[in-house]
Amino acid sequence: MIRTPRAPGRPFRHGMATALLPALLAASCALAGSAFLPLSEVSPGAVATGRTVFQGTEIDTFSVEIVSVVRDVAPGKDLILARGLGERMERLGVSQGMSGSPVYLNGRLLGAVSSTWGMITEPLMGITPIGQMTGEVEWEVPGSGESGALLPEKPRRDAVSGRDFLEGRPPGPSLASTAIATPLVFSGCDPRLALHAASVFEPWGFVVTEGGSAGDASGAGELRPGSTLGVRLIGGDMNISAIGTATWIDGRRVHGWGHPFLHLGRVEMPLVDGYIHAVIPSRNVSFKMGSGGEVIGTLTGDRRSGISGILGREPRTTSLDMQVVREGERRTYHFDLARSRFLTPNLVGLAASNAFLSERGMMESETVRFTQRLLLDDGRETESRFLIAGEYTLAAVADALTDAPRRIALNPFEDVLLKGVEVTVEFESPARLSTIERAHLDGRVIERGGTLRGSYTLRDWRGEERAVRFAVPVPEDHGPGAHAVVIADAATMEELEAERSPRSRDARDLDELLTRIRDRRRGDHVYIALYRAPSGVLVDGRELPRLPRVARSVIQRASRSDGGDHLFAELVSEQSTGESGMVLGAHILPCRVKREKP
Repeated sequence: MIRTPRAPGRPFRHGMATALLPALLAASCALAGSAFLPLSEVSPGAVATGRTVFQGTEIDTFSVEIVSVVRDVAPGKDLILARGLGERMERLGVSQGMSGSPVYLNGRLLGAVSSTWGMITEPLMGITPIGQMTGEVEWEVPGSGESGALLPEKPRRDAVSGRDFLEGRPPGPSLASTAIATPLVFSGCDPRLALHAASVFEPWGFVVTEGGSAGDASGAGELRPGSTLGVRLIGGDMNISAIGTATWIDGRRVHGWGHPFLHLGRVEMPLVDGYIHAVIPSRNVSFKMGSGGEVIGTLTGDRRSGISGILGREPRTTSLDMQVVREGERRTYHFDLARSRFLTPNLVGLAASNAFLSERGMMESETVRFTQRLLLDDGRETESRFLIAGEYTLAAVADALTDAPRRIALNPFEDVLLKGVEVTVEFESPARLSTIERAHLDGRVIERGGTLRGSYTLRDWRGEERAVRFAVPVPEDHGPGAHAVVIADAATMEELEAERSPRSRDARDLDELLTRIRDRRRGDHVYIALYRAPSGVLVDGRELPRLPRVARSVIQRASRSDGGDHLFAELVSEQSTGESGMVLGAHILPCRVKREKP
């Protein structure tokens, strides 16, 4: 039965095991040779015994018949093809969540159940040899963070999980691409969030289920081969855990699943035990409805033939603290997120969105202000602010909450992780949404050193209009020619600047990136910018305006990878005015600066 979560801050008790771990591992590896059954001794027709949990925490057995040993099903990878025996296997087939279930033949460990096919008429399965699973632990090397290349923003093909990650759909059936989908259990979550998460995670080989908790179930006891073994993504005021089965326990080292979690390589995430409520039959692939339990160790390896970790080692996590303020009431939430440059930003969006939804979120009659404070492991920090009003979607909220954490986590300058994220969400009624209706200049010709004056009209959420005066100084030493005054909302200004000089908007180091995140234009401001017609170039992302024609020609024709790009316009000045709600709209007012000052 599942154990109750340990008290926050209560340390793991390692005792002398930490000091003895290397010796224990060496001794157990020597014994493993006799405990494991080599493929050379596996013959078709042999009957083997598997171990897994079908309900609760009690380990049960099932029988399989060896059909064949398939060599080189993928580079350096073999697979054992087997058929389930007995009424239960005939009825349920191979269930999602059985990944890692150990299979024994003649009292020796053969491998882990790891794959099957949908809509098949027999309970056929693939078994990953245990030697492949334990051998890949040797790939782990000292260091921190995830090894190898980061997973891209969009899914990619993975030979083990069998997902066409470029298209987000599974390829045709083959022995190398049939890993059992992993149940991703959502507990304490708004149902709308689970629907959104399914679109995010299912292309990666997960099946999103709502699992709840184990209720009053008592302790699960010692983890053993066949026990439920999960990886927790989010803990605290909600729980998201991917669940499978433990295959082999070697001292404090545990191996499981028989296929990867996300193929991240070297990782640091919470390992949990679990509770299985029931196996839900399906004509496609049945699945275990379960719940993630208490943290029992740290996932350290996520490889093509399985996951591995250290029992009793407490993992580091990223904390997410959230305050939701509505009608004078303040509620607080706390979450612990798995640490990963790829995953953590998405988890911030999911956890914060769940708290957002629990407060009756997504009401068209409200304005919602978000403030994010992001704390890095090395002590640096930044802040991100944005607001939404009127019609919006859960996906838009999650994307907005994910944007700044993702930019930091996937920055190309330094290998850093988020230590903590603090989010404040403030609801205001009604939806304060204003539009810039009209704009004009008092005069369209101005001398250098003079001031362009004009006004714009704001129409607010009540239908009332208000004229706002503005003044734009023209520098004394500024060159003459065609100009334009742009009056726009934050999103329009961001897009305009990105199109005008995309390379000049790129940060050159992490500190500059943190500054750009903090100084990003805000949705409750009206921005007034003065632009000059183009006469310069970008070199190494830096603007060189008002160059002589010969100099511009030389730079633009230079045969260098970081050569000049033509400027669409030169930003002369920018100012902004804060409003009480979100602003939408944009206007461009052409003007001209005289050649000579009278």
